[in-house]
Amino acid sequence: MRGRCRPTAVLRRPGRSTPGVSRRRPSVGAVVAAVYLLALAVILLWPEHLDRHAGAVYRVFFRLFPGAGADSADVVINVLLFLPLGALLAPLLTRRPWAALVVAIGVPTLVELTQAVFLPGRTASVLDVIANGAGTIAGAVAVALWRRRASARERVSGS
Repeated sequence: MRGRCRPTAVLRRPGRSTPGVSRRRPSVGAVVAAVYLLALAVILLWPEHLDRHAGAVYRVFFRLFPGAGADSADVVINVLLFLPLGALLAPLLTRRPWAALVVAIGVPTLVELTQAVFLPGRTASVLDVIANGAGTIAGAVAVALWRRRASARERVSGS
């Protein structure tokens, strides 16, 4: 028996925490990010075009930009739709800018390929890839610049 380890079972009541293991709730930011990513997946992978259900969005856009056409509205909406993804990628931008760029272009490319191959009710478009990538990059750069500025303010006020 010497030198052998015998397994021991420790029974715990449900709801009790295990020593050394913390049970943390997800942050509000993590929940918001998860909801956004789920909504983005639904919007991008819906079997038919959602344009016909987005009348309110288009009405607001055309009120703000009366001379704009449907194509420019589509581009702007695609850019805006991907700004939050860029904000989620901002931490990668400072540590691995190429990884953020690959995701910014790779995700829209995969989405458009999926639409082309598996969703006959959707239309794949290179313009969508460009607009989605631009939105992602713009969101990441905006958050990175905002963080840099906030960090500089902290250093100035802390000295």
